[in-house]
Amino acid sequence: MYKWTGSHWKVYEIDHVKQYLATRYADIEITRRNSDFEGIFKQMLVLTNGQLKKTKMSFINLSNGLLLEDGTLINHDPDYGATYILPYSYRPELADIHSHAPLFSKYLNDAWSRFSDFDQRLRALQEIICASCLGIATQFQRAVLLFGAAGSGKSVLLKIIAAMFPEEAKSSVSFDKLHDTSHVTMLNNKIINIVGELSNSRLIEGSIFKMVIAGERTTGRYLFNEAFNLVPKAAHWAASNHLPKSTDTSKGFVRRWLIFSFENEKAEDEVIVDLDQQIINQELESIFAWAIQSRPRIVGKDAKLTIPDSCNRLQEDIHIAINPVKHFLMKDNKLVFDQTYQVAEYELFMRFRQFMVQTSGIKKLMDMAEFSLTVNELAKQWQIKTFQSEDSVTWYSGLKVAD
Repeated sequence: MYKWTGSHWKVYEIDHVKQYLATRYADIEITRRNSDFEGIFKQMLVLTNGQLKKTKMSFINLSNGLLLEDGTLINHDPDYGATYILPYSYRPELADIHSHAPLFSKYLNDAWSRFSDFDQRLRALQEIICASCLGIATQFQRAVLLFGAAGSGKSVLLKIIAAMFPEEAKSSVSFDKLHDTSHVTMLNNKIINIVGELSNSRLIEGSIFKMVIAGERTTGRYLFNEAFNLVPKAAHWAASNHLPKSTDTSKGFVRRWLIFSFENEKAEDEVIVDLDQQIINQELESIFAWAIQSRPRIVGKDAKLTIPDSCNRLQEDIHIAINPVKHFLMKDNKLVFDQTYQVAEYELFMRFRQFMVQTSGIKKLMDMAEFSLTVNELAKQWQIKTFQSEDSVTWYSGLKVAD
């Protein structure tokens, strides 16, 4: 249950509601015992199924008003259904981060300026911060991963991003727990999910991960309430010193990541211990104004995110790591690729099993049907074609296994 505060809707604390019931309705017939109030409260939760938001327009709720997706700043309005307010104002005159956020600007330069895709990384970061604030990140179907070794500075950026949003707008649901309905429900009405470190041992379940990142309808359930349809809109931000691992070996899983790599590992005496807090205390308004400058690039029918070259390379690394067939096609030196060659499906499959046992010690692998599906998915990259002979044996053209 919510109440309007003048700038946003705020959740009524459960204890306040129960206290209200106990003091206002203590004399009526059905409230003889304390447990009666518990039953009334549960029934109230069942009945509270109204919609706070009465408009489909995306917006950002700020101290000085609502910033709409078309760039208009209007007064706070309960019909927009905001359940949070960002703790700063929109001041477009602060958008030059070199002048108004020098610490943040230097931090990005130190991290990325020596790389050829520096400008791409800046544009991509600007765009995904803007999309996260507007609550439209799911349109681009990307989870943000800040990837690098310990001490490379990735955690500084994650803490800055987290500080841009109030607690009411944030969740913290790990990707490997998205299959659990109770955890998915925590994303409801949130615009950002700060994941933190990726698990190095638990795999991400690919199908539910792709659904949540794309903002597709799923099922949620609150305590005491019936299940309901949930359309998550949160942007997902994680930081990790290893790449994601998944049960899903498809390119579709790999494409769901927008990766910013941090390669500059600083020595201990070079690290500014409280750099993130200095930037948070002094420069958030400027960082926000800078991010909003990218709004025309990410709103409208031609909207798209900038994808840095380094992100494309790391996506390829993820695919090789999670897809054993791709690893086999890329790394096995007994494979010879030429359009004049052909190999029987069974022969290629047996070579695949042999290669994986020799190189990885993996004995339990996919069966031949799954192997064939995966080869067909990767066929275009290697110009492999599938055909059947007159005796119904499946063959691949474009490669052979060398003797």
